[in-house]
Amino acid sequence: MNPQEDNLVKIADVNLAAAILSTGKVKLLGIESDDPNRLFFLLSPKAICLELEQSYYNNTLITSAREMTNRIRELKDLLFGEKRKREGEKYGGNYGDYDR
Repeated sequence: MNPQEDNLVKIADVNLAAAILSTGKVKLLGIESDDPNRLFFLLSPKAICLELEQSYYNNTLITSAREMTNRIRELKDLLFGEKRKREGEKYGGNYGDYDR
């Protein structure tokens, strides 16, 4: 693992990732997959993500409901786009064709 990866957290749960992102204290760096049926959101910095995750599970995380809703939509859009991209690759299509 390189130093940049040491500062990442991988989260598969859309609601958890949205809650953490809605605080404005962390950044979404991208999406990654280690198997065809599961995607992970890559968040950074790790220390803050882990603190916020603990608060989320302890039901003590304070964030804006509107901001969390916006982050859920954003993450679902990313997941859907990634799914379409993978399906295009799987069937030999061009992902760009969806946008024309």
